[in-house]
Amino acid sequence: MKRGLTQKTNCKDTAGAIELYEAAFQKHPALIQKRGLDKLGLLIQHDTNRAKPFAENLIRHVFSDNQPKKILIGFMIANDEINISQMQGRATDRDLIVFAYDVLTEQRLLFDEKTSPHLHMYVDASLARLLVDLGRTDDARIHRDTAQQSALKLNDTRMIKMLDDFEF
Repeated sequence: MKRGLTQKTNCKDTAGAIELYEAAFQKHPALIQKRGLDKLGLLIQHDTNRAKPFAENLIRHVFSDNQPKKILIGFMIANDEINISQMQGRATDRDLIVFAYDVLTEQRLLFDEKTSPHLHMYVDASLARLLVDLGRTDDARIHRDTAQQSALKLNDTRMIKMLDDFEF
């Protein structure tokens, strides 16, 4: 599979790489736990209509008890879908954006005092980005400001710069 994926990726055959993942997951279902996020990334790039159902499957079945993976899925969609849609000159897939917002919001509600302040910051920054895409700028400002306060406390200069440049 690895050699086939390398060939498909080098040839920019994203659809072929997705097919290889699907065949591999059918033959070896446990492989989805290791490579499911890779396939999700390809779906976000190539076929957003299939990305949301696949992400839902990952969250509900494959990673149902794995909060870090759920958060990572939310991050992937938030960042990749927005960035890729801008590069491709297309509108974002609203259903996918709403899904990522719901995932990150749900996971944020589970945070407690043991949760990393960096994770809080990244989730708030991602939520702000998703909310801007959804046209909810007032709500986005709240999350951006919360992330910005965290970045200042953590002295995270990269995040401070990114949030200072945040556009509404």
